[in-house]
Amino acid sequence: KEELIAKIREIKNEDDILIGSPISNMEASIVRPNGDLCVIGETGELLISGIGLSKGYLNRPGLTSQKFISKNNKVYYKTGDLVRWLPGGDIEYVGRRDNQVKINGYRIELAAIEYYLTDHDDIDNAIVLTRELGENKKELVAYILSNSELEIETLQNYLLEKLPVYMLPSQYVQLREFPLTVNGKVDRKTLETLEVNSLNTKVEYVAPRNETEKKIVNLWEAILGKEKIGINDDFFVLGGNSLKAATVLNQIYKAVDVKLQLRDFFDSPTVSDIAKHIDMILEVKDINIESTKEFDSEITI
Repeated sequence: KEELIAKIREIKNEDDILIGSPISNMEASIVRPNGDLCVIGETGELLISGIGLSKGYLNRPGLTSQKFISKNNKVYYKTGDLVRWLPGGDIEYVGRRDNQVKINGYRIELAAIEYYLTDHDDIDNAIVLTRELGENKKELVAYILSNSELEIETLQNYLLEKLPVYMLPSQYVQLREFPLTVNGKVDRKTLETLEVNSLNTKVEYVAPRNETEKKIVNLWEAILGKEKIGINDDFFVLGGNSLKAATVLNQIYKAVDVKLQLRDFFDSPTVSDIAKHIDMILEVKDINIESTKEFDSEITI
């Protein structure tokens, strides 16, 4: 608990929105999507209960059953607000649950990603949107305002300390300012039309050195939609995710008859490391085949 609290900012920014704490006759709970209670500093949905809670919506039984739920012999109202507990007992507003999207089977809260990106020292503001890739596939694109030179590795590692890997943006677009509508709001439709150019990876390009590395590079470039991938590039930094990794593993199995586990990608997500793993497995296979041939030959004699 102490380690978690230590990671939470003690000094709040001016833009932070504090809701405060529940009054004496009301109760507030912050829960994860599965209903479990959130720990201090973890973003979740705000539920409220108490004598001041209404019985539901007038003449709208469907919405009432959706928003008013029974939990631990109490009735709670699901506010749809994303919040988190602060160490002092106050509640901090993060965003709206309505801003959720579903990508690769996961429900993702865009507001949570935006919150942590904006909390980065070198980022002034951030907006995360989805981009259609065709065949009912989407990816996350983060549009960030910053005057600093940012690197993908730095941002991905920063977010990995706060979010699961499936919530990491595949692309980052750095801007000096956001396009605005005539009403002064961020023009999200214009953002979606901007050319997606990821930040530099700062990884020196090294071309594939053997056939195995060439095959993996070709697979990655086709699946990630990128060019000139080097053997030291990180699969997830380039915009990969668990679903894309599974696709690569399936293609590798078809191409070289080697079955790799998904954890192999998470442990060593570079072309070089994956190629070494494949070559090692193929070498062991060849040794076993030769040993079997020699054994069969001895029996024949």
